[in-house]
Amino acid sequence: MTQVRIPEFSMEDEETQLLPTSSTVSAPVQQITTTPRTKRRLQVTENSANVENINMDRRRQEARERMAAKRAQTTPEEAERQRVLARERSAARRATFTPEQTERERILTRERSAARRAALNTEEIEEQREATCEKVAAWRASLTSKEVQLQRTLAAERSMNKRATASPKEAEEQRTLARERSLARRASLTPEEIEQQRALAHERSLARRASLTPEEIEQQRALARDRSLARRASLTPEEIEQQRALARERSLARRASLTPQEIQLQRIRATERTMSKRATASPKIAEEQRVIDRKRSATRRTTYTPDELERQRVSARQRKQLQKGGKRQQEETKRKLHGSNDYEWPKPIDIERKKNCLKNFIQHMSMTSLQEGVCSICNVRRYKHDLRH
Repeated sequence: MTQVRIPEFSMEDEETQLLPTSSTVSAPVQQITTTPRTKRRLQVTENSANVENINMDRRRQEARERMAAKRAQTTPEEAERQRVLARERSAARRATFTPEQTERERILTRERSAARRAALNTEEIEEQREATCEKVAAWRASLTSKEVQLQRTLAAERSMNKRATASPKEAEEQRTLARERSLARRASLTPEEIEQQRALAHERSLARRASLTPEEIEQQRALARDRSLARRASLTPEEIEQQRALARERSLARRASLTPQEIQLQRIRATERTMSKRATASPKIAEEQRVIDRKRSATRRTTYTPDELERQRVSARQRKQLQKGGKRQQEETKRKLHGSNDYEWPKPIDIERKKNCLKNFIQHMSMTSLQEGVCSICNVRRYKHDLRH
């Protein structure tokens, strides 16, 4: 005997059959054909979702308030311990991430930070910056010398790793952003702060150079040359001309602020550097330097206007005339000193003048200053005022 399965129907199936499933039915028709029971169920679902969102927001706000109250009650030592534990937990969690998860976390962090900053007004942004500066200043003030050096080393390593993994386009974008940030920061500084920043940078540079070995110094110079060559190679003719004009203006302003003593000192130092460089250079390096100087001079002359060329020629003639005049004067002096052996012997001094000089000497000179004695250490006869007892 064959069993027959009897289908079971419910009210939901009836409502589903009543609802139109065709995509050609318009929204007003669907709204008209929706039963009151379905409307009530949709409204209950929407109300439940709204209540759940409200409860979630309230729980988050309560959690923030509890955390703020707990932080306000904790001591500085407890707060520092909590920060250390949070850092350790974060480091342990990051260590278990895959590269994809790490990149996803960074993207989410950037998006959250961008959304939070976009929601802030100007006053809140300024308050955030001031609070960040104060926290960073307090943190740096609490570091020891070893920790400061360690932080600098870690920062240098992070910067090197970031630059090594960055593409040329990203590197150029980073440089542009850094320049814009630097320009904005410098524009907001006062003249006193600018001078203070220069003094601090000069001291840091001197301290860093003093701690370098000769090999590191040579390596730094080679890297600086490579960077300079790469930067110059990427410049357009207009940018090169602009750089030269800025360099000339800075040089003129610096020279105008120097005193005559400083100018003379600068010339002496430049001459000493040139002489030491030429003395230690090999013949091959000296020849290469001459070729480079000739090319540089020829390139510089091509950029001169006719007036500048005439002025350069006049100054060159004046320098040559001064050099020739100095050489001629030296030769005349030597000729006067060594050219003739017919010297005129001085005339003898008469006896009356000698007597007067001796009389004046005896009258004005104390005889005690002429007393002599024998040194007990070196057994040499000396004046008593020169002896050390």
